[in-house]
Parts: sequence; structure tokens; C-alpha cells
Amino acid sequence: MRLRIDKWKFLEALLVAALSFAVPVAVGAADEIAKLCAVPIIPSPEFERRALIDQTASDIAAGQEQAAFNRIADTYERSLRPDEKATHAAEDFLRQLRAPTSRWSALWEISNDDNGDAVLFERDATARKVTIPCRQKPLAAYFHNMAAIANYLNIALAAREAPAKQAQWNALKKQAMDHENLLRNGLPMWPWELWLNGKRLGKSDADPLFNTQIVFMRPTAGVEVNTRSRELANLEGSLLLEPIGFVRYFDDSRYSKWWGVSAVVTATTGQGMGYGALFRYGRYSAGLTLHHSDVAGVSNDVYLAFSMDLYDLIGQKREELPGLQDGIKKSFSDLLK
Repeated sequence: MRLRIDKWKFLEALLVAALSFAVPVAVGAADEIAKLCAVPIIPSPEFERRALIDQTASDIAAGQEQAAFNRIADTYERSLRPDEKATHAAEDFLRQLRAPTSRWSALWEISNDDNGDAVLFERDATARKVTIPCRQKPLAAYFHNMAAIANYLNIALAAREAPAKQAQWNALKKQAMDHENLLRNGLPMWPWELWLNGKRLGKSDADPLFNTQIVFMRPTAGVEVNTRSRELANLEGSLLLEPIGFVRYFDDSRYSKWWGVSAVVTATTGQGMGYGALFRYGRYSAGLTLHHSDVAGVSNDVYLAFSMDLYDLIGQKREELPGLQDGIKKSFSDLLK
């Protein structure tokens, strides 16, 4: 009989242990493991850990915390009803998110006061504390969202501050900043060039971003001048297509200086099709093209070509390199574990 009782106690203990692991998983992300007023934090979908990482990973990784905090503040403000937005708690929370101050993890810790209520910003002497009334049951959803944001920022900033993770942070920060510099300063890429160059990304955030860029089927507007005939040396309007080529960025230039070479096919208003090579230095491009003559006894003509990049001319938005943002988010997520 004694053996039987011990057996049932053992099975009961196993069941309790299994439930203790299963419940947090059933609830969802790491946000729900944390608690607020002795109950699990259950945020709205836009404030779950994955959603917050998607919104902020690149900015925080690049050291642009205020941009990330402003984005979260805008999302949180949009989620509030008018009566919630008018509360002191929401106003002070939004003010702290948007305050242009240095960021440190302990500022976002949630503590408890003597009345048993939860308190935010207790460690910041310059900010008004935000009190979450634990005696109100159930807690309003905007308090859960507030706590989920604070919990996420506490973990994210603590991971950045951890000495053991500094090497990973430095690699991730360099990757994020290089990516931003390439898109902001470098030779803009058409969608198909973005896709092609995106295939060259390393599989780890420790792998440096490439310092050469493939040029592929790139349209360019330009003019051509006949170099053999003074009589025909007037300007010819031209559309150039660079079927293949490359640019090489200078080291430590923040992707703002480059040179490159491309094969080129041209179509002029007067001389028809031609082909040749185009040499690029920064925003300036020049090259030589050969136009075949279809008239017997008339030699082929060599033209000097000058071009202007059509991408900047039509004012297209510079897009993200496919896969790089996802890689930064994944690396950022791994740092928070």
C-alpha cells in the first residue's frame, strides 16, 4: 500500500511539472512568461515579442534607439482609446518613450510599491513614475501592452549591455550600419539588382557586407558624340543598357565612393544600336561605344558616351536588400534569449 501511494505522488509530481512547462508555451511568447500583478502578461498581437523585434531590431542594432522607441510609441498611442490616452499613466509612459535621453535596461524594470501596485520608471529620478493598479481586476489591456513593451526593452537593452555579448552586438551593429550606408549612400539598385546582390549575403551576422556590387540589366540615359567625324560630332540622345558589370566601393568610405566597369548596349536617335564599355566613378559615367555602318565603304563609328543614372532621375525609393533585414532580426532575437 505504501508503495502504491508513493507511485501516485510521483505521477502527480510529473503532471505538475509537465503543466508548469506547457502553460507558458501554450500562452505564447516570452512576454507571457513575465508577470504583471501576479498574472501572466498577455499583450495585443502588435506588442508581442516577435512584433516588437520586427519593428525595432534594425534601429536598436544600429545604435539608433530613439528611432526604435519613437516607432513603438506611435504604435502604442494608436492602440489607445481616447479615455485611455487621457490617463496620466499613458501620458507619462509615452513621454518616457519619446524622451531623447540615454537608454539603459534598468530604467524599464517593473517593481512593486508598498501597496502592492506595479511601478515603472522608479529608477529614473527625472521621470514621473507610472503606477499600474494591481487591485483593479482584470487589468486593462493597455497596461498589459505597457508592461510587454517595458519587459521587451529591459531585455533588449540588457543584452546590448552584457559584456559577454559585446562581440555579437558589435558585429550586428556594423552589419546594420553598413546596410543603411549602402542603401543611403551607394549606387542605388533596381529591384532585380537588389535580389541578385541579396543572394551574396553571408549566412551569419558576423560575415561582413560585400564591398563590390553587381550591375545587371541596368538602364541609363545618356548622350553620345562621334569621335571620328568632325562633321557628325553633334550630340546624339541615347538609351544605354548595362547587361552586366560591377562597382567596387572604396574602403572606409561608408559606401559613398566607388568605381566600376560595365558592358553597355546603346540605342541612339540617329545611329541605331551600338555596344561597348562604360567606366563609372561615383555618379559620373563615361565610355566608348562602337556603331556598325550598314553603308558600303563607310567605316564603323566610335562614339564617346556620357550617361546619367535613371534610378535617381525618376526618384525611386531605395529598398532593403532581400534577406538582410530578416537576418538582422534573427540575430537580434537570438541575442535576447
